[in-house]
Amino acid sequence: MSGYTDIVMAYSWSMLKQDANYPRIGACLEREILETALDCGEKLERRIRKDRGKISAAELCDELRITVRQAELTYPGKLIRAVYTREPREIKINSLCVPVLADKIRQLSQPDGQSGAQTHLQRYAACGKEAAGSFEVLATELILAHEIFHDYERREPALNPQLDARLTWGRWFKRRIRVRSLSEIAAHRFAQVFTGLPFFPGRLDIFKDEGEVLAEYNAAKTAAKSGISS
Repeated sequence: MSGYTDIVMAYSWSMLKQDANYPRIGACLEREILETALDCGEKLERRIRKDRGKISAAELCDELRITVRQAELTYPGKLIRAVYTREPREIKINSLCVPVLADKIRQLSQPDGQSGAQTHLQRYAACGKEAAGSFEVLATELILAHEIFHDYERREPALNPQLDARLTWGRWFKRRIRVRSLSEIAAHRFAQVFTGLPFFPGRLDIFKDEGEVLAEYNAAKTAAKSGISS
């Protein structure tokens, strides 16, 4: 498996910890299943780039015959950026979220707030756009790439990290644990490497700064090595 930076692992772990089935996952498995999920995202990105070359997420949706629609998706108490459906095969993007996401990406991009957009613009040869518009394009591409992973994942079980055979639970009757956050982690990694985003997109969903997330992750690792439940 690939090696990942501590910050990628820390934000991935923070997402995993929010999962309803997190208490059923042994501490010894955490890093392994997180790396498996991240690897799923990277493997798909490499495959697509090998087969299709430089292509945007919007263009890939066209090739995959996935309809993209704009909608106002509002759910009480929950932020929904997009919804993917298999029948009909389409992605509905929450138009209300795009400017908000674009602003977050601008704030988190390093070092001058431009690198994320510039990487995106260079990759898709879209030079000349205004910075604000560029970040909105990048936000839309990030959303589409995330949902494209879910499309592949649902058609190809090998790409679904939730189907890990090690994730079983029960003393007498074993049954598979469905850890939904692993799919989100994999989709985030795919979207990151596909768009060239300079940070792991999980940072957009964890409302803590980098130092706090790293401290919590390192404390959990130390506790696991000591045999203490996190």
